[in-house]
Amino acid sequence: MSEKPTVGIWTRNILPGSETFIANQLQALRRWSPVLLGERHIEEGLPVETHFLLEQQAFLRRYSHKSFRLWRTSWALETYLSSTAPVLLHAHFGWSGVDLVPTARRLGIPLVVTFHGVDITRCRSQGSLGDRLYWNRLRDLFDYSAILIAVSDYIASKLEASGAPKSKIRTVYTGIPIEGRRREQTRSEILFVGRFVPKKGALDLIRAVHGLEGNLASTPIRFIGTGPLRSEAQELATRLRVRAFFQGQQSPHEVSEAMARSKIFCVPSKRAPDGDSEGLGMVFLEAAASGLPVVSTNHGGIPEAVRHEETGLLVAEGNVRALRDALARLLTDRYLARRLGDAGREWVVRNFDINAQTPKLERLYFEAIV
Repeated sequence: MSEKPTVGIWTRNILPGSETFIANQLQALRRWSPVLLGERHIEEGLPVETHFLLEQQAFLRRYSHKSFRLWRTSWALETYLSSTAPVLLHAHFGWSGVDLVPTARRLGIPLVVTFHGVDITRCRSQGSLGDRLYWNRLRDLFDYSAILIAVSDYIASKLEASGAPKSKIRTVYTGIPIEGRRREQTRSEILFVGRFVPKKGALDLIRAVHGLEGNLASTPIRFIGTGPLRSEAQELATRLRVRAFFQGQQSPHEVSEAMARSKIFCVPSKRAPDGDSEGLGMVFLEAAASGLPVVSTNHGGIPEAVRHEETGLLVAEGNVRALRDALARLLTDRYLARRLGDAGREWVVRNFDINAQTPKLERLYFEAIV
């Protein structure tokens, strides 16, 4: 082809700060021309160029997304796609793919869907009516989609267990931008970056630091993120007299700076009560890329991002005592911390550079339209 083919990138919300992986992948495309499409704009979200927003086309904007998710039809979206003529649609998250199937089928456009984690790990019996409707509609998505992308082998196994045809499943690591600058540690602290939800294990981290002996118990934790469990985490840290700093939502640049200054990165993820699990954990890759040693859990797709005793330390999920001991090892053994941090950066550079991973995605795009 003399010109780049157009791919429509669809996601429900454009674009939460936690979804830098979508923004980065968009920027890394070289052989395809992307147009970004979605339902709603997120205030204070990531600065990305958006080509179509469903809410801007509807008279009752606040109800546009609810109507689309229920009926899965939009005259404005179909008109836009007909005029733009993308040869392929790529939906991020299973629920976005489910929403898009009728439109893609009516227009005869092949569909690729990336599954990231909660969209295939959450228990089917949990959630609202909308969640149950989503699970019921997954079979239609599996049938119509040309390719189902899993962000890890763990997610690939979940897709297959949920009935997705094995022949359509491909594992492609999204990857991250690799910066040349390494970290320059200036703070003796533990860094947590993530939402305050059960899956992320923030309360386990506070309890683990509380259990450290001697001067190690005064090691501060810097929390970056928001979420429903933040107040509970603050109350627990106060009650246990753990030095904790809660910074709320931060920009990608501010997160990168915090990683450059910290001593250990720790997000002790675990399976949430509703089944929500980590698909891979992009934030672990970002921490390792800065040379920051990682402590986490043997959970979900994390072992594909962090290799135990090689690039970080992994413990059983929910095991606060083991988490405490792993933190103590890195806080007292500078050589180990340095070795794991250096190896972690090399692992990410070798296996998760977005400029090496995105061409794999683009080849799948061409495969999908054949």
